[in-house]
Amino acid sequence: MLFRSTGILATGFAEEERRREYLRVWDQVTKVPMFTALGTVTLSEIVGKLRVRHYPARFVVVRRDEPGDSMFFISEGQVEVRVPQGPIYLGQGGFFGEMALLDRLPRTATIVTSRPTTLLVLYASDFYEIASHIPSLVEAVEREARRRRAENESRLTKADSAQ
Repeated sequence: MLFRSTGILATGFAEEERRREYLRVWDQVTKVPMFTALGTVTLSEIVGKLRVRHYPARFVVVRRDEPGDSMFFISEGQVEVRVPQGPIYLGQGGFFGEMALLDRLPRTATIVTSRPTTLLVLYASDFYEIASHIPSLVEAVEREARRRRAENESRLTKADSAQ
């Protein structure tokens, strides 16, 4: 009987931990503007797929030319996007990694935390699963990827003409 009650307690504890983690992720998701326009059911599905990661300052999150298997949403903190044209800073509500995810090409930048940062990670397999029935999220990510590509090309052109 002791083993059964210990097992029940352990199962209850594990379920409570899962609920707490879900609520922590939910709290972080509500800080990302892209998610605020989505309905509760959609948010609930996304929350189930995101993983919360806490990083110290000056931590390299991704490196240029590595395979891109995930994208990141900045819940708290700030990152420096290191591109040849010069650094770009993204803060709470920003995201990165979408280009490698959409294009399935290597990363185009190195990303380093500027200060302690909380990121929500969405892996490629989960992104494409969500994409199959939440086109509005995918459209927003694609729109931002196009804007960033154009911005990067413009910065490159300006840097080339300055030389």
